[in-house]
Amino acid sequence: MENHIETLKPTIILGKSLQMSFTEDRTQALWQSFGPLVKTIKNRKDRNFISLQKFNSVFDPYDLDPNAPFTKWAGVALETDLSDDKIKALNPQLSLYQIEGGLYAVFNHIGPAYEFSKSLEFIYGKWFPNSPYQLDDREHFEVLPEGYRPDDPDAQEEIWIPIKKK
Repeated sequence: MENHIETLKPTIILGKSLQMSFTEDRTQALWQSFGPLVKTIKNRKDRNFISLQKFNSVFDPYDLDPNAPFTKWAGVALETDLSDDKIKALNPQLSLYQIEGGLYAVFNHIGPAYEFSKSLEFIYGKWFPNSPYQLDDREHFEVLPEGYRPDDPDAQEEIWIPIKKK
């Protein structure tokens, strides 16, 4: 699986969020509520979408509680800083979130969303044990290109995993 290491600057995203868990996955509802609002967003950094997970406690893929709540975001990166008040004046359904930034391992997942677990098995089962990095306690996210369809067998997305040196 293709990957590289990248240092991300703090990044502002604009979107919607929902509390969920892996067993109570509400991702589809989140994206369905966000999708119609995308055309109202100005100052986008690019045409990509961000699917972000902010875990309430340290994420441990080796001891995962599928019922543990986390916040999921559907959003887009912004080119410029806008205050939350200005955003709410334009569209009260959207909110700002700042990705902390830092060191990330970036992996390319190719295939439909239901095969995403295969990529995670590689990342946590093969890549991490053989790398000089360990998981860091920051946001995990995926970058989805414009036109992304989760059921497309040729779909491509970038998986951004926060890391730090062992």
